[in-house]
Amino acid sequence: MSLIQRASNADLMKQEAADLAAKLTPIPVVDGLAAHVRKAWQAAHDHRQTSGVQARLEDALRAKQGKYHPDKLRAIEEFGGSDVYARVAAQKMRTATGWLRDVYAASPQDRPWSLNSTPRPELPPDAEARAVQTVMKQVEMAQQSGMPIDAGSFTDMVTRAVAREARKDLAAVEDVFDDQLTEGGWYKAFNEFLSDITTYPAGFIKGPVVRKRPQLTWGTDAEGATVPVVKDITHVEFDRVSPFDIYPAPHSTDTNDGPIIQKHRMSRSDLSALKGLEAQGYNDVNISAVLEQYGRGGLRDWTTTGDTTREALENRADGMMTGTDDSPIDAIEYWGSVSGRMLLDWGVDAAKVPDPDQEYNANVWLIGSYVIKAVLNADPLGRTPYSKASYEEVPGSFWGNGVYDLMADQGDVANAALRSLVNNMGFASGPMVGINIDRLQPGEELTQLRPLQVIQLRDAQLGGGQAPALEFYQPNANVNELLAVYEKAVQISDDVTGIPRYMAGSEKVGGAGRTASGLSMLMNAASKSLKAVVDNVDSNVIVPVLERLHYWNMRYNDDPSVKRGDVKVVARGSSALAVKEAQQIRRNEFLQVVMNPALAQFVPPGLLKELVKQTAKDIGYSVEDYQFDAPPQAPQVQGQQGAQPAPQMRASQEQLQDGTPTTDAFSPIA
Repeated sequence: MSLIQRASNADLMKQEAADLAAKLTPIPVVDGLAAHVRKAWQAAHDHRQTSGVQARLEDALRAKQGKYHPDKLRAIEEFGGSDVYARVAAQKMRTATGWLRDVYAASPQDRPWSLNSTPRPELPPDAEARAVQTVMKQVEMAQQSGMPIDAGSFTDMVTRAVAREARKDLAAVEDVFDDQLTEGGWYKAFNEFLSDITTYPAGFIKGPVVRKRPQLTWGTDAEGATVPVVKDITHVEFDRVSPFDIYPAPHSTDTNDGPIIQKHRMSRSDLSALKGLEAQGYNDVNISAVLEQYGRGGLRDWTTTGDTTREALENRADGMMTGTDDSPIDAIEYWGSVSGRMLLDWGVDAAKVPDPDQEYNANVWLIGSYVIKAVLNADPLGRTPYSKASYEEVPGSFWGNGVYDLMADQGDVANAALRSLVNNMGFASGPMVGINIDRLQPGEELTQLRPLQVIQLRDAQLGGGQAPALEFYQPNANVNELLAVYEKAVQISDDVTGIPRYMAGSEKVGGAGRTASGLSMLMNAASKSLKAVVDNVDSNVIVPVLERLHYWNMRYNDDPSVKRGDVKVVARGSSALAVKEAQQIRRNEFLQVVMNPALAQFVPPGLLKELVKQTAKDIGYSVEDYQFDAPPQAPQVQGQQGAQPAPQMRASQEQLQDGTPTTDAFSPIA
């Protein structure tokens, strides 16, 4: 009996209360994982301020909104001049964005990407069986006709059959990818991203991100009536991330080079919805602690980054500005290296962190001093879910150049010229008047002049009344000179950005641009600089995003048809653009040739139909349901099969020196 520990009911209740309190106590974060993430956040935030990136982002947004910097606007108001703003940069941004969207959505049937297999594709067992079965049928038919099939020919037949099956199989995989991109919001995010890269130093897309969303479906009740049913569906999504919310490490040159942080603005309901997701790495205890501290007025400005300027430019206001209690809660999402010991101290499964002294790629969410989520990066290569591209890439730098960065000086000159022009128009709109107040009658105050106005004067006290009471001066109008400065600044902005005005439909085109063919040549020449932008988007955004989507499908998708390990993503934006421009011109020229009745007998059957199909496809039409007549036959000459009509000659109005009339065998007969 002496080995049995005895305790009263009060002692047991006290111990249970202590255990429960220990379980509900937030994980200590003063010196652990939160401190590590907080330090990375502070370094990234300070570097953005000191490097001038924050100012560049704000200036680009001001240029798009047509607003001056507060300091410059204050100087203009002190001067008393016009604050008119020439939106040259905004027009360039819109032109470049529209051009890029036209490239990536040129035809409803075309995708700006494709999937290719390796030279030796790995087919699923059923597809491989179909290829072998097709070859065996061909061999059997050849043997029945007495045609021998050697080993080399058999191997070639198998190779071609496997390649055909691989193309069919990849076409099905492409359809699955396209469906995931459509349902995941890729095309909306991509359009917004294209607007970002023409505005800011860089644009960002995040994805694929796995989310569970409620989705409305339809079912039947016990009586057989159709009723709405809401189900939680898990699928991948893609987001456009504002450049204002991305904070790379000071030494980073890419989204996968060093830690990268995204700032989120979450509501109380967003944060509460994360409770119960322990399987995804969230911590309910710390989420409750954040909500409790926020309810007491805390966690309002813990990120120490003022977004007041951005919110004003975007015509937004948070709860702190409106005086309400619904201001968003700032959360930072960290992707980078974390020591195994910090992860173990926070509570990550020890089986996933075998070495405490090793560095692991992790995803950590921090709010204030509370880590609400910490998981290992699921990507085996440690890649982050972010992709970045710039209008003009700067080698060795994380941030590139946007349209405004390239033409900031020309924009300032254009604005200065336009303000001066408006001010000069105001001064030169009427005469300036000088008044000799000594000659006004007592009590007469003259501040404005109007027609038929009577002004009472008296003799001057000095000068014997010779000094005029009113003097008029007409300021010079310098409109033409100022307008020339403005036009020159805009012209230089065309050159530095590679976006000439005629790409936006301006009629002010001289030289070769006065003709349709000449304008087409100028458009093709101007698009060469924009093709570099398309190449940036292809290699830095489309390919990485689809590679990550392929990895997710290989690992987590239950559909066996997408399990293709030999898939290679190919972006077709830049290459398709270069090829399509020349291909369309050459096809139209060739179509005119084969439509010539004199050459119809040399046109293979079906060629004309194929050319018409491809031409219709370029403009979004399908001709599959139409019947094509036989190609037109060559004209026949009576009595001579297939002979060409002899050329006719007509008399010319000209004569030789001896009076003999000339003949013209080259001009067509009227």
